[in-house]
Amino acid sequence: MPNWCENQLEIMGNKTQLSRFKKEVKDEDRDLSLHLLCPLKTDESATEQWGTKWDVDSVEDGDMPIEICLHYTFMSAWSPPREAILQGSKKYPLLKFILRYDEPGMCYS
Repeated sequence: MPNWCENQLEIMGNKTQLSRFKKEVKDEDRDLSLHLLCPLKTDESATEQWGTKWDVDSVEDGDMPIEICLHYTFMSAWSPPREAILQGSKKYPLLKFILRYDEPGMCYS
């Protein structure tokens, strides 16, 4: 069983770009899919490419108006998905990404 890392992702930008992002990263199981944001290369593990072992079970906080930002909360295995967010954000250069995380088992945030 992994240590779980608590994550909060905020994405800011204009309404058109935020709507595009929201649509392109959502699958039938989660609001934010790392597989859609940053597809895995066949020669790399998820840990190498994403920074975490598995995809995340994300929840979008729908209380924020989409004109301002998108806000996702999720848990990830062992560490935050920094690499997935960094690589995936390059597809959306007009958006600003802020990832906050806390992994209390190993005492880092």
